[in-house]
Amino acid sequence: MRKITSIEDLIPQRPPFVFIDKVSEVAEDSMHCIFEVKEGGIFCEKGFLREAGIMEHIAQSAAAHIGYYSTEETRIGVIGSVKDFSVFCLPRVGELLHTHIQILNEVFDITLLRAEVMCRGRVIATCEMKVAIPSQQ
Repeated sequence: MRKITSIEDLIPQRPPFVFIDKVSEVAEDSMHCIFEVKEGGIFCEKGFLREAGIMEHIAQSAAAHIGYYSTEETRIGVIGSVKDFSVFCLPRVGELLHTHIQILNEVFDITLLRAEVMCRGRVIATCEMKVAIPSQQ
């Protein structure tokens, strides 16, 4: 477990490709992350964050959880699979995403999680995702 001084301590991404502003809750099997959709941000189009941005936000939330509990240097991971990705509405620039990830299983370098993204007090996206963080060689 690490002390968080900045999000960049937990994830390998760097601006402008960071899709988490704050970690508000951490538990061994879950994490809650917050992200403000920014004007001119990657994956923003016509004032809305597109589906790819929501998916990247979920993946970075998973990476932040892995990074928080890791004793090793932060490593680049990959999305192994996405199941039942549903987007019910796109968030506008300036709105906050509140994302809760629940770790379902961890086997070797693969984490299976369920994600729920909320905006304006309602669920706007859900999915199950497998994230792999390959071992260092």
